[in-house]
Amino acid sequence: MGLDLSQRAAGCAVIEDDGSIPFSLSARDVRPCFHDVWGYSLKKDATPKEKTERQVYIAKKIIQAAKLHMVGSGTLHIAIENYAFSTVKNAKGRSFQSSSQTGLAELQGVVKSQLLLALSIFPTVYSVKTARMVVFGNGNFEKSKIKPTLTEWGMEFKDDNDADAYVIAECHRQKMKGWTDERRRKK
Repeated sequence: MGLDLSQRAAGCAVIEDDGSIPFSLSARDVRPCFHDVWGYSLKKDATPKEKTERQVYIAKKIIQAAKLHMVGSGTLHIAIENYAFSTVKNAKGRSFQSSSQTGLAELQGVVKSQLLLALSIFPTVYSVKTARMVVFGNGNFEKSKIKPTLTEWGMEFKDDNDADAYVIAECHRQKMKGWTDERRRKK
């Protein structure tokens, strides 16, 4: 299972060890697809309680999907796209970490802790660059080309979040089998 956690929505994609694509759990139902997006946007002035409720909602959805997948296969590996640590400069030129990065760090922490508590699974975390290198053969593969390239490969996605989640899942699958696969292409 690959996860792309973001401030607006969390993408989730499941890939079997053989590369086949089983299913996903959406916010409303289970249906025959392999990826989905959960979450909702919060207002800028959202309270800490509202932010935490959103994080727990996303973690619950991920755990539901993981449990559903584990019923059929019995095992599950989970990989998460890492968030970038960068600083932003304020008007006085002082560096600080943005609130969106802090929010992503908090969300990743909530998801990791809930996966560990609920399923005894600790996810593997991959950088964007590593995932793109493994899947596309180019660590600097442009984000804007991911969804169209995967569409060329015969896959459809709701948005960039579930496409990114697929890349993380595929990266982990390839890493687990020695980084070799017919989909890895130089672009």
